[in-house]
Amino acid sequence: MRKILLKILAVFVLAAANYPTYAQEWEQSNGPNGGAISGLTILGNSTYASIGSTLFYKEAGGIFKTDDNGLNWIPMNTGLLNTNIKTVYTKDTVLFAGAIAGSDAAEAGVFRSFNGGQTWESCGLTSQTISSLIHQGDYIFAGTAGGVYRSSDNGNTWVVKNTGLASGGVQDFAKNDTYLYVVKGSSVHRSVNFGDTWTAINTGLPGFGPFKWVETIASKGDTLYVGTRTMTTTQDGIYRSTNSGSNWTLTGLSNVGVNEVFTKGNDVYAALPGIGVKKSSDNGTTWNVVNLPIGQNSFIANTENIFSGNGTIGVFRSVDDGQNWNLVDNGMRGQCIRTLGANSNTIFSGTALCGVYKTTDNGQNWVASNNGININTNTIQTLDIFGSNIFITAYGGGTLIPYRSNDDGENWTALNLIDPPQSYAAIGDTIFASLYVAHSYDDTLQIWRSSDAGATWELTPGLGIGVQMTGLLTTINTNLFLFTNSKVYRSVDNANSWTEISNLNSAFKVTVCNSKLFCSTTSGIYKSDDLGITWMYANFSQQAMHLVSNGNKVFAEIDREIYVSINYGESWVRIDDETIASTSIFPYVYGYALAATNDFIFTGVGHKSVWKSDFSEMAAPAQPGPITGSDTPCIGSTVTYSVANVSGVTYTWQFPADWTLLGGSGTNEVTVEVGTQSGIIIVTPSNSYGTGSSQTLSVTPVPVVPADVSITADNNPSCPGFDVTFTAIPVNGGNPFYDWYVNGVSVGTNQATYSYIPANNDQVYVVMTSDLSCISNNPATSNTITMVMSVLNPVSVSITADQNDVCAGTQVTFTATPVNGGNPSYQWYVNGSTVGSDQ
Repeated sequence: MRKILLKILAVFVLAAANYPTYAQEWEQSNGPNGGAISGLTILGNSTYASIGSTLFYKEAGGIFKTDDNGLNWIPMNTGLLNTNIKTVYTKDTVLFAGAIAGSDAAEAGVFRSFNGGQTWESCGLTSQTISSLIHQGDYIFAGTAGGVYRSSDNGNTWVVKNTGLASGGVQDFAKNDTYLYVVKGSSVHRSVNFGDTWTAINTGLPGFGPFKWVETIASKGDTLYVGTRTMTTTQDGIYRSTNSGSNWTLTGLSNVGVNEVFTKGNDVYAALPGIGVKKSSDNGTTWNVVNLPIGQNSFIANTENIFSGNGTIGVFRSVDDGQNWNLVDNGMRGQCIRTLGANSNTIFSGTALCGVYKTTDNGQNWVASNNGININTNTIQTLDIFGSNIFITAYGGGTLIPYRSNDDGENWTALNLIDPPQSYAAIGDTIFASLYVAHSYDDTLQIWRSSDAGATWELTPGLGIGVQMTGLLTTINTNLFLFTNSKVYRSVDNANSWTEISNLNSAFKVTVCNSKLFCSTTSGIYKSDDLGITWMYANFSQQAMHLVSNGNKVFAEIDREIYVSINYGESWVRIDDETIASTSIFPYVYGYALAATNDFIFTGVGHKSVWKSDFSEMAAPAQPGPITGSDTPCIGSTVTYSVANVSGVTYTWQFPADWTLLGGSGTNEVTVEVGTQSGIIIVTPSNSYGTGSSQTLSVTPVPVVPADVSITADNNPSCPGFDVTFTAIPVNGGNPFYDWYVNGVSVGTNQATYSYIPANNDQVYVVMTSDLSCISNNPATSNTITMVMSVLNPVSVSITADQNDVCAGTQVTFTATPVNGGNPSYQWYVNGSTVGSDQ
């Protein structure tokens, strides 16, 4: 259970720039892990942590879940309209989450999940920030700035239950077997009737008034503990009641403010602002320091583990009843990113609450890099990188401290400068820093330089430019540039002397892209191609909060929108999308930080750590591959032409003059009706970044000709029982396919001839399919041949002799008389032996 100190937040609204968009793909990197933990709860074997902050609205980390006691966490945000979560709570098998209200109050209130956080739905109180949740019996209670609300139906409906309560918002809840307790305003109350009425129970607690209040409450049976916090701390500490709150006495922990109190068994834990955590095992008589960092604000325990949430770092776990603690945040990507930077090997991330992180593998792995940075100055305001020399300005407790690292962020040393620099630049091994010195009697803007990587500094000669509050530095080769409130200066002798070279009002950010200067001002972005002498409008009309470059790309961020120009400011494309959508209420402070490497653009997104996008997508499209489709289409036919599709690309097609586009305009695949004219098909790709090279295909339309086929029979009429061969004669068949039919039944064969023994009146035809491309009447059916079978006539032959009964040696002539012989052939026999033929 947690509570909230309500704040009035200023909302800055910037008009969105109107530029083309591109569906750039963004990927969340693997860190930095951790985040501003606001609540913890347990459901079954799973532990849940919420991430939220009053500095953000909707885009915080949301809710994370672990099934292995914190070794690995996964986000559970499906259905959460608002991922800026203040508290998370379990009632039976239902999860509840309380969101922080912002400018869109309709997306705040209570959310619930009936399936372990896989999906969420809003369940009321949508106009309010939910500071704390608890259940008693069948009721779920929600604490808000307007008091206590109760639901008897798991959040379907809510009723206010403030009878007897003091004014002010709800800070915390607790309960035991008899009572429900609430801390509201500066008073503790209890209810014996599920919140229908409340009774104040402050006897023994210090008197309260403005800036004095009870902050937190916890119960252990009839014993209660409350933590107080005032502006002076003289009455602060842990108070205990052994009679359900009827009376209170101060424990051994006094004169210190308390953020959170938690009980487990015989142990009581107290989180103390600016100090850390202390534990008592003797009912609060003595207290011992617990090995946890400053900022713990929530606790939860199961049978084997205690989990503690830190409001800046993440979740810690103890497996030995609080003796030792380990950070368990793998996969919990909920850090707030303030600034980003890169050198050739490493990406650096300056967080809002946890110092510096770095990655050497494009975000696959992040490690904290804070050795030497004061733990109380963990908000990184600026980050400047020159090779392995890195400079940061860290903030905490009202103090700004500049640091340097000369070993790629492994170790940090505070700079010996009278004030934190506004800006850094480098020429070779010399580092330059601009300082706004409010107590200076000559120049309020000073330029310091260091020739030993920032170990020592010397003040350069006075600028002589009067009072100037802005001092932005950058370099091109050996030229050092200084941008002030209204002018641009250049030095070519390492800041020993300066020359005013141009007027430029209200410089805010500056970057260099291929020897071209780009400067963000209150009236937009300007660029110079001649070392700052003249400036021209770079077609970006608003002040960019962040401005970086890499190669030929310039990136600008404004009001949490990211733009890129790949043509030196001639045009801009918006590349952020809903995956990194941010709704920070402080855009000037918490807009998207940017860093560009040779391969990726990195950005920090609210309480969602670092995201990246591949440079390769940020270009006009490449020439499409070969056009697919016929180069000899048939005149009058409908044909489809296509190229391989690329996401985000529009395709413009051109065809010969009398061709007609039927569909697919603007896509990678079009359908056309072919005309008679030959020519070239042209497809040209384009996207928001520009137009790519065209692909072409030469086409020659082919006239359409008819297919035909006829057949002949080698014998018709024919005699029964004899084969007849039919032959197909194709016209425009190419390499045709044949299907022969007898009496309407397919007999196949796919041959140009077909033979069989027909019956009388058989009807034979063939269907021919041409393989030529431009053919009409295809398939073609031949003429039909009707077979005629003749009747069989008996064949006989008789012979006669010209004489018979003759003397030996007399020649006798025999004559054959045929019947139905036609033009017969003969074979003669004498005594069974052949003696002649064909006579």
